Amino acid sequence: MDDTELMAALAQSAGAQEIYRLHATFVAYRDGTGEKIRIEVLDRGPGHRDRWSVKATSEDTGAYATGNGEADLKMAILTTHWEHLNQQH
Repeated sequence: MDDTELMAALAQSAGAQEIYRLHATFVAYRDGTGEKIRIEVLDRGPGHRDRWSVKATSEDTGAYATGNGEADLKMAILTTHWEHLNQQH
């Protein structure tokens, strides 16, 4: 079973409209503050026009940033609303 088949089977079994594979996880420290953030790169799989998305969460404040899904991973990174990490939750 390839990833596309697996994702379809999981979506059907779970009754989910959308399902993502966690493509990569990174830990970074923000300039100036040293704030620790966890960055997740999510993948809906080939054939989706909004295949890639990014979610970043501050491990210090709980603030998070997301963006719209994009066909191109670089565009998904660039359109993430990083400024939302500056807000307290």
